[in-house]
Amino acid sequence: MFDITMLGADVAEDTLAHLAALPCLPDEPCWTQAQLRRACQGAELVLALYDNGRPVAYMVAAQVLDQADIHTIVVAVDWRGKGLAKQLLDAMLAILRQQGAQQAFLEVRQSNLIAQSLYAVYGFAATGKRLNYYSNQDGSREHAILMTRLL
Repeated sequence: MFDITMLGADVAEDTLAHLAALPCLPDEPCWTQAQLRRACQGAELVLALYDNGRPVAYMVAAQVLDQADIHTIVVAVDWRGKGLAKQLLDAMLAILRQQGAQQAFLEVRQSNLIAQSLYAVYGFAATGKRLNYYSNQDGSREHAILMTRLL
């Protein structure tokens, strides 16, 4: 059974360590323990998804007035394809709407067609591009696709 929990400033360091250690693919923007700690202690919203008490995915977003930014969704490689990103996105969008957000923004790698498809299902539309935004391990650069939707 999956549980989704909002993490706050009192989050345990071992929880952050587990989240930061989730296996990701090369060139993916997985967050470090320090980045996750700052997000939990700051104004960002951090959701963790657990399977029987073990963290297997997380999502970070921020809200300023009526606008929200989706910063990242990370699902451990061996847990992909099981709908976990959808569960996190459902939960986060509901929280953002409850807090008065009216529009959500995100950036996604141009090569990440699976994520782009997921976001399209949720009503996000491509609105622009940031050229050479992401760095890859091989030194190459990749464009970011900007997407937005009304909440």
